Amino acid sequence: MNANPHRSIQQHYFTREREGVFRTNEGFDTVAVSPGLDPAFIKNALHPYCFYKGPRDLPESGDGPSEAAYPAALSVYHADNGDLVIGQTVYTSSDFTGQRSAFFTHQYVVPSERKDEWLRHPERLFALGGFATSYDIAQGKSLPEIHDPSAVYGHSEAGKRVETDRLLARFGLTQEVFEQLLASLMVSVTNRRKVYVVLDAEAAQAEPDARQLMRLLFDCLPYAFRRRLGVLTFAGEPEGKQHIHVTFLEKGALRQADRQLERDMLFELPAGKTTGAESAGTARRLLDTIWTLRKEPERLQELFAFCEEALLGQDAVQSLSLPAYDELSVLFGIEQGEDALYDADRVGVWKALGVYSSGPGAGRGKPRLRELLVRLLRLETADVKRIADRAQIEAMLGCEACLERGERALLCRALALYVLRAAAGGDIRAAAPLLEPVQQRPETFRAVFRELCGLSPRTAERCATFALERAEGARALQTVLTFWLAYAGALPVTFLAGETLTAVKRLLGKESPARKTETASALFRFFDELAEREGLQRYVDYGELMKLEIQLGLLEEVPLSELGADDMVRLGFMLDPPAPELLPHLTKGHRLTLELWAAVYRVLTLERGGEAQAEAWLVKLGPLELERAQAFLRSAWDDGLSRSVFSRIAFGFYQGGDGVSGSRGSYDFDSLLDYLAAQGGKETVYDFIEWSAAEERFPGARGGIDPHYRAALNRYFDRYDKGAMRQKQVRQRLMAVPNAAFAALFRDIRQRQAPAWQRFALRRKKSTLLAAIVGTAALITLLLAWKPVVAFFIEPIPELQVDELPERTTSGIVTLKAQATDGYDRSPGIYINGELAGKSRVSRDIVLSSGSNVITVRAENKYGGSSEPVQKTIVLESPIGPKLPAAPPSGINSGGR
Repeated sequence: MNANPHRSIQQHYFTREREGVFRTNEGFDTVAVSPGLDPAFIKNALHPYCFYKGPRDLPESGDGPSEAAYPAALSVYHADNGDLVIGQTVYTSSDFTGQRSAFFTHQYVVPSERKDEWLRHPERLFALGGFATSYDIAQGKSLPEIHDPSAVYGHSEAGKRVETDRLLARFGLTQEVFEQLLASLMVSVTNRRKVYVVLDAEAAQAEPDARQLMRLLFDCLPYAFRRRLGVLTFAGEPEGKQHIHVTFLEKGALRQADRQLERDMLFELPAGKTTGAESAGTARRLLDTIWTLRKEPERLQELFAFCEEALLGQDAVQSLSLPAYDELSVLFGIEQGEDALYDADRVGVWKALGVYSSGPGAGRGKPRLRELLVRLLRLETADVKRIADRAQIEAMLGCEACLERGERALLCRALALYVLRAAAGGDIRAAAPLLEPVQQRPETFRAVFRELCGLSPRTAERCATFALERAEGARALQTVLTFWLAYAGALPVTFLAGETLTAVKRLLGKESPARKTETASALFRFFDELAEREGLQRYVDYGELMKLEIQLGLLEEVPLSELGADDMVRLGFMLDPPAPELLPHLTKGHRLTLELWAAVYRVLTLERGGEAQAEAWLVKLGPLELERAQAFLRSAWDDGLSRSVFSRIAFGFYQGGDGVSGSRGSYDFDSLLDYLAAQGGKETVYDFIEWSAAEERFPGARGGIDPHYRAALNRYFDRYDKGAMRQKQVRQRLMAVPNAAFAALFRDIRQRQAPAWQRFALRRKKSTLLAAIVGTAALITLLLAWKPVVAFFIEPIPELQVDELPERTTSGIVTLKAQATDGYDRSPGIYINGELAGKSRVSRDIVLSSGSNVITVRAENKYGGSSEPVQKTIVLESPIGPKLPAAPPSGINSGGR
């Protein structure tokens, strides 16, 4: 809520009267107010501070000491909306009744946008003499707004400036206590701890003294603290009010222990005692500077103006941070010519400059900081003895954002000079690392390195060599090269090529053969794509040279025997296909190695349809190279075989030259089948046979099957798998191969592996077929007549089962259940007491006679066979008699009426 919409100074009177602005009966209330003050603001922001706590030893009623014995109380505080409130409360011995004492408060409300006019001139606050001490409500309830602040300045005794040291001596403030008091005032605005000060004077004199002391303290406070600090110059006892941070108490007010003040900061100057005061060590440099300049208010204002400028754009926490002001007081000292402060902590100074030069208002908005920064840069470049470490360079780079073009050039020259001076001792390890923090800002690095090349090309080259030498691994080398090629363009390309080649050879030389192919592959792709990167098109020839050297190095240093299948596949960058520009640079040995690798690579990466190309590479190999290729390929699948690699496996047994087919090379089929059986077992051999039946590499001259392959299959089944065709699953699987030549081969193998009687039957096929027909007819006839004939001779007996019956019962009827089975008669009869009761299974109710009853059950089939009879004896018991009636309830005569 804005209390001052017209940006004028408002007034407010408060006292006891018959009626006020807000109440119609007598009591304390606002009695007059400027029209620009909002009622809610008056009640919430002004009324709580209209109070008076007079001296404890003076009565607050008539017939006592005169009003002059009661000191006024000045309050200065900042409302929640930022407005500055300056108020004075005075004691009045009688109110409108003439019988009761009261107090009168007059408050000025200065709009927040105008309060700096007062805060930067503490005499306007603490020497203000324009306060009213009474008011006749007959004059009305409206007070004028004040447009000209000078109209209310007035003068009071506190307005007379007293020499600083005399004032401090009068109050008994040593440097230590003064600095503690000042530090306590500054921290009180943020930590909610109150400051209470007791002066060595009677109440009437203590209040003017408090105004003079606060004027001195305000002179020594940075502006941000002045905008928050609230003051009450007199109170008879501690009063913890919001927005009031420092209160001056009458002498003796702190005699009694008060637990409520344990957290607060107490200064009892008459006793020379401080309790809970803030240590001056938290802002040592700031407080020492203020103490030094205590007699020079103009220079103090320069310090605070410097801090104000530096803190522009910083958050509220930073603007009220004592460590921040400590740093800024160091910068101020350096600005004032104290270069020893700079030399004592150059890193800290540059860090502080980076912090306070950045953010909103940087650059032109902070001219004093920029001027200081440029002066220090000139100092660093001019003094040849000045060197820097990494920490200082990082701190200096933090200031770059606030510099303009010419000033950035000065920074870059300073950084380049640091590198040059560090390298002057001959050890590049002390110089090159200074460039690492600059690399975090690529464009700055470009400018610094260009400057360094201009100052000392040799030093620049040594720094580049150092960076390449420190790269461990392909990825690290790629990162280094990407950066240096892009931002160190001042270096000659021939120099970069030589150093890069050295680094590549060093990396490859440290790796095992397997890791070497991985590293080489990564580097080859990097150099192959280099010219496509933005800004690196001029490195095309450089990249081609690096690729050529990588390939030559691999051919010379990596033997095939130390590589695995994955390693060979990884060499596709140089084998798919071999680059024509590589060939003129190959020796005879290198050429043979390249052809061997290319042939193996073609087989390992073979896809369907590429068999002819793979064979063409194998045909080029001499006997020794072909043998090495075969050995490598046969070892490539030691971990397991699958149908997907059969085409590649076969090339491991390729023998070269023309086979009997006339146009294709031959294969060592016997060894191939042995290898498959040893590596994967019989199932793998069957899988391979199924696959090869549809593979065009294994037909004969007229189609069908290669005779060498046929012979090898016959030998395999005759020697190692003699029982294969006796297994139905294997036989059906192989006979179902969709190739007539293979099917005919497997029929021959099946016949050879069949038992002797099957082979005999196959040789006499017609006679065997006739005999089989006659035998089958006889067998059918025999089976149809078999059971009756057998039953006639053996006379089978049916099996009978009868369910359990009770031995005794009182029921006249029981149910008998029985079942009969017979292997030669599906429905044997069941007889109960000689009568047929049913067939196979019966359930019959039997009526019992009193006493013992015998039931006989037997089964008989159609062939006359009868089971052993089963007898069941059941005794039918008669009931003993009717149930007796229940006994009558107690107390009732059973023969009653």
